Amino acid sequence: MSLSEVAAFYQAGGVFMHWVAAVAALGMAVLVERVWVLGVRERSGGRALFLRVRGRLLMEDTQGALQLCAGPGAVARVMHAGLMAGVDRTRAQGRVREVQLGCMPRLTQRIGVLSSLAGLAALCGLLGTIDGMTGGTHCIATVSADQRAAALAIEIAAALNTTGFGILVAIVLRSAALFLQTRRDRLVCEIELYGAAVVNLVGIVTEPHERTHASLYRGVTP
Repeated sequence: MSLSEVAAFYQAGGVFMHWVAAVAALGMAVLVERVWVLGVRERSGGRALFLRVRGRLLMEDTQGALQLCAGPGAVARVMHAGLMAGVDRTRAQGRVREVQLGCMPRLTQRIGVLSSLAGLAALCGLLGTIDGMTGGTHCIATVSADQRAAALAIEIAAALNTTGFGILVAIVLRSAALFLQTRRDRLVCEIELYGAAVVNLVGIVTEPHERTHASLYRGVTP
């Protein structure tokens, strides 16, 4: 579809076409922000980071392990909190849990807004259908017979175009919400998994007999 055809499609819609466009613009703003947070900023590489931290701890290089966890990702912050607690595993569990709870709102916020906007776009499209059908009925009653068909076609086109646009926007926003929910769930699993794993590693430096258990985490995956 060419740009001129898209413009003609939009112009053929009624006033509710602008409402759907406004919802689409708001949804795209939310989508871009969530993709940046969940897809770019939170690309943690949790397994690789954990194995590198584990190697540093086995070499008794606690500072090196802390430096590896200096990144902005939630997994890195959780592991850093556990390492900062030292060899006290109870304290490490508390610190890790606190950071995990602090990370959750940033990962989960505004995803539900996309689903709500999808429903709103579909409803705006439905209102466009009702408005177009009302206009068509009015044309039948008021427009002269020789112009009635053309006027009725314009109103029907406005109704169908608005409905189609609203459904299209709803599908895109709902699909985006499902994708982001999947990404969020994976990040939450990584946060919980590697938070628990780093708690089990904090005593390695001062407890040599625990070194054998560290090998159990070599193949850990979310």
